[in-house]
Amino acid sequence: MSKLESLIIFKLVWDIIGSEFGGGHQQYETFYNGALFVTKGFSFRNYGYDEPVQMVDEFLGSYSLPTQVKELI
Repeated sequence: MSKLESLIIFKLVWDIIGSEFGGGHQQYETFYNGALFVTKGFSFRNYGYDEPVQMVDEFLGSYSLPTQVKELI
């Protein structure tokens, strides 16, 4: 890699992570859906838990326990 290519790559990296453009874009990506506690609360309230819970129940129900373990339970 030539010195010119290295310089161009370093300038590009700086523009992405160090400049006002990079910082502004990062801030936009962080907050465009709203405050984090609002989006987490919305996701928690609106997630369809029934199907994943059913899948876990089916998975756990597929285990077979040895007789000695069943007696301890």
